[in-house]
Amino acid sequence: MVVGFHKMKGSHFIKCEYVITILALAAVFLGVDLAHGQTSQSQNESVMLLLGSANPEVTRHRVEVAADLYYSEVSFARIVVSGGCGAYKSSICEASSMDSLLVQQGIPPEKIFEEEKSNSTKQNLCYSQKLSYEGEPVIGKGDNLYVVSDHWHAISVAGCFSKYGRVNKSVFHIEGSIEPRGPVDYTDIFKDCAKTNYCKSILWAFVDAAYFDPVKNKIYYFVDNIYYRKTPGKGIDAGFPKKLSQYPGWPKDWSHNVDAAYSHPGKDKVFLFNGVEFVSHAIGEAIEENATQKIAGAFKFWPRDWGRGYLDAAYYNGERKEIYLFKGSQYDVIRTTGLAGNKPKSIKQEYSKAWPFQWGTGDIDAVYYRSGDSGTILFRGTDFLQRSSQGGIDSKYPQAISLPWPEAIWGARP
Repeated sequence: MVVGFHKMKGSHFIKCEYVITILALAAVFLGVDLAHGQTSQSQNESVMLLLGSANPEVTRHRVEVAADLYYSEVSFARIVVSGGCGAYKSSICEASSMDSLLVQQGIPPEKIFEEEKSNSTKQNLCYSQKLSYEGEPVIGKGDNLYVVSDHWHAISVAGCFSKYGRVNKSVFHIEGSIEPRGPVDYTDIFKDCAKTNYCKSILWAFVDAAYFDPVKNKIYYFVDNIYYRKTPGKGIDAGFPKKLSQYPGWPKDWSHNVDAAYSHPGKDKVFLFNGVEFVSHAIGEAIEENATQKIAGAFKFWPRDWGRGYLDAAYYNGERKEIYLFKGSQYDVIRTTGLAGNKPKSIKQEYSKAWPFQWGTGDIDAVYYRSGDSGTILFRGTDFLQRSSQGGIDSKYPQAISLPWPEAIWGARP
């Protein structure tokens, strides 16, 4: 696998000694054949990863760099714009800003995929590796990846994707006059990303799904291929976390992750979602064999444009007798009293008037509901917040998610 140095240029001269240092070190730690430059185009799909900036002017310039590359001889199937809201106390949402600017450049919006949780280059790398659409990775192993920026951090990101088998090959594409610090910025990312569980550590603790068991007063958290059980006010229960395969009755044909989960005390049931399927089991009991069902067929008022499944999060509000489903920037409410479900709404605009700026358009990962003052607990990236039953969110949120690293299962944290 080859990482190619695509090109560098700028409106000002870059000091020659910096260029020599960059090229020499790039050749050493990324294995680039500088004599050949850009690698030849293969039959694999080409994907662009555009790294964001908290500076609006820098963001605009990077979009111009990306647009020039898009209209070059390379045919791009997808473009990932990576960057969160409010990074380094900025007033912009990097991914959505880059999305809008690319569309203004004439790039089809259906080709653009937003990754809006990152607040650092390390998170750009790790969140873009996790990014998926309808169950498929947006940046796949067979793709040719072009990491685009006007900064030297693109070198390490491209190197990590390529060297460790994340893509077929990757190219870093840099245009700009920013001088490197270091002599080379972000070399630690390239060195460290080879470590086992590197991205799991960078994104710790990323919660995929959660639910509250009101019968036994337990909270369940699903994180990658493990799950935790917690007693509110007392911490993680003894013997946890456990592997998902140890979850009672775990379906043998399910991949080791949970997309969404909720408990329904009125039915004495727990619902778990995985891809296009879900299972339900009695609270406190094991999942019965062959219990999987198709999501779209079982939910009578399933939104038409939500595909076949792949939910982000879900919860049941017992007081209102409503099921809340979340997918991307939208949420839907299905009333269990026999009334029709609503048309999906915008999380940012309608779920709460106090929706935090740094949580962008929504795209939450997990949620659970507890009646009373606890309200609804939502998880996004490495943070969580609490929403009251009236829809309010205290200004002290978001806060960092706190779960113990599963050393007994994953080994020491890198």
